[in-house]
Amino acid sequence: MESDARKPPPSGAARWHGRAEPDEGKQRIHSHEVGVRQQMRRSAAVTLLRIVGALLIILGFVHLAATPHIPQLLYGSPRAVYEQAVPPTLLNHVLVGILLLPLGYTTWLAALAAERKEIWAKRVLVVNTVAVFSLPLAVAIFMRRPEYYRAPLFLTGVGLTAVISLFMAAAVWTLASPPKPENK
Repeated sequence: MESDARKPPPSGAARWHGRAEPDEGKQRIHSHEVGVRQQMRRSAAVTLLRIVGALLIILGFVHLAATPHIPQLLYGSPRAVYEQAVPPTLLNHVLVGILLLPLGYTTWLAALAAERKEIWAKRVLVVNTVAVFSLPLAVAIFMRRPEYYRAPLFLTGVGLTAVISLFMAAAVWTLASPPKPENK
């Protein structure tokens, strides 16, 4: 009669009928659950980045839509200041609105590529995240006058940039994090 030390480990049906080592099945299930959770987090991060890309595009259009309201903000200035400040301010507003469009589009494209685990996608997403994260900081530093915060389009833009930057940072962090090792 063979000793238990020489018997091969149970396989196939024996595992399903409870004749396998008690911890072996639990470890296999646990490592599978960890892998599924990691994949779900990555999938959620990719979906969130696609949404962020779309929101950046929307923010670009909101920025462009707000451009005609800029002269009203400067209307109380002395005539010489008004005439000198309005054209560069309008140009700046239009350029930022235009640049938000490809920023959103490349974020959306890179999110799709990140789903396929393409290396370039992570790099683009990190650079875009740094750029987007600088937007609410720039608003906080340069836009201190209270009258700006009474304009609905301005508040919409500030709110969107704050939410977008936080979501984007969290999603990129999730994608950039190395997978957790499976317990064996």
